[in-house]
Amino acid sequence: MFGSVQYKIMVMKHLLVVFLLCGGSAFGQYTPDEYPVRSPKFNQKPQPKEKVALAAGLGHGGGGIVGAEVELMFTERFGFQMGVGLPSVQFGINIHFDDWVRSSYISFQLNNLGGFESNHINTSLGPHFYYRGKKWLTLGLGTAFVVSEGPGHKHIFGEANLLINISVGIYFPF
Repeated sequence: MFGSVQYKIMVMKHLLVVFLLCGGSAFGQYTPDEYPVRSPKFNQKPQPKEKVALAAGLGHGGGGIVGAEVELMFTERFGFQMGVGLPSVQFGINIHFDDWVRSSYISFQLNNLGGFESNHINTSLGPHFYYRGKKWLTLGLGTAFVVSEGPGHKHIFGEANLLINISVGIYFPF
């Protein structure tokens, strides 16, 4: 069974498909030369790079159900981010991998989930990675250490002091 020619052909086909899928996702990323603002062609005037982005989606704005964020880049690779969600507030410092707002970045965030006083669930601090697609997609994954627990924390999260934050949404650079 394992030594037959049909089995070897089937294994090679599967390996080829896996290689193409993995290689396509790794090498299929756009390069900076493909940006019209990065490499002007045919005597085009370079367009200014966007330095502000508005993002909205599930898990945005501090880890709430839905939310929105705005990011302002204050240097070539550093930005400040603030957001609000249902029911959350978030502030962050971002370090971009490229010198404009369309690039992916690492963010160090302070999240307040649930509001204040009797509605407060927790306040957390931690790093997050955000992927930004070429056009509009944004995906986020991060961890957060709980620095302050509210009355609802144990009911929702139990004894957990390390949280995982996931977000998916769209962004609009301008």
